[in-house]
Amino acid sequence: MAEGAVTVEAGAQITAGDGGLILLAGPKVVNAGVLSATRGQVSLASGRSVLLTASEGAATSADPNVRGLVVKSTNGAGRLGGAPTVQDYVRNSGLIRSGEGYVSLNASKAAGAAINEGVITATTSVSRNGHVLLDGADVRVAPASVIAITPDDTGVIPQDAASLASFKPSKISLGDAETRIEVGSGSLIYAPGATIDIGAKPGIATEFNPSASAGSSRIFIDSGAVIDAAGLKNVSVAASRNMIVIDPVKGNELA
Repeated sequence: MAEGAVTVEAGAQITAGDGGLILLAGPKVVNAGVLSATRGQVSLASGRSVLLTASEGAATSADPNVRGLVVKSTNGAGRLGGAPTVQDYVRNSGLIRSGEGYVSLNASKAAGAAINEGVITATTSVSRNGHVLLDGADVRVAPASVIAITPDDTGVIPQDAASLASFKPSKISLGDAETRIEVGSGSLIYAPGATIDIGAKPGIATEFNPSASAGSSRIFIDSGAVIDAAGLKNVSVAASRNMIVIDPVKGNELA
């Protein structure tokens, strides 16, 4: 029996309430419409099973960068048993946006593909970071597509010690050490001052599968693709940030 797909067609819109969740899950998931969740989460997950893990965004959470649900897709045996009979995929050719929120395209690590052919946007504020994740056996950022996390439009940036300590930068993550990744010509990955992970994650915690076959992972960035994590220009910062208060002033300080 053929397995179906979850499809949002062009012209359709799904909007979650403030802090809400949009989760589309199925063997194949396609969005050509507009999905929006301000300060919430939009996740498209393909495969035969989806594991959801709650995360509060704290350092001890399942993922410190996620406030909502960490999504993991798998593609095991079908209802009648046996090996998987379908290559799952999730594809966005429309617009997905989550101001101060989280967007993920999750395909299975066995044979699934996470494909962005449209626009994915998020924003980051002083109190909430933006996060975009594409994960699967194959990750494709199609030519002329866009993934962007921009500062919110309040003009406020961390200033005092408390806000600086709690601030989390934006993050865009494409695949891992075992993913085949393609970034097409004319595509844009833009997140000023953010962390952009493509493939293996930095740090000693990264592990490679020694049994993986040749060609099971690679990164190809085509000519004309732009990956930009440069900082922002013309941002006003209070002069008090560079001042040190000494009270009371003693002889040693004046020597």
